[in-house]
Amino acid sequence: MTKRAKRLQKIRQNPQNVSKEMLDNLLRDYDFSPRGGKGSHTVYQHPNDETPIVVAAHGAHVPVYIVRQILDAIDRIMVEQGDGDGEND
Repeated sequence: MTKRAKRLQKIRQNPQNVSKEMLDNLLRDYDFSPRGGKGSHTVYQHPNDETPIVVAAHGAHVPVYIVRQILDAIDRIMVEQGDGDGEND
């Protein structure tokens, strides 16, 4: 299992305990690029997905609804690319 698959699996198992740094690493693993934001907000964009993802961390952990949005976006991208790395490995 690759490092990015392990990171994805860890976040899937516990979406309530995800730091902004851990989420940033996961997004970069899957080719999302940060493009700025204001304050504690960072906007990420994937080259194959037109929907931007806004990550707002106002504490030690990112809210669960944002983590779930990111997991859904990664799943969509993996299906489009035919990448089996991650979801149920």
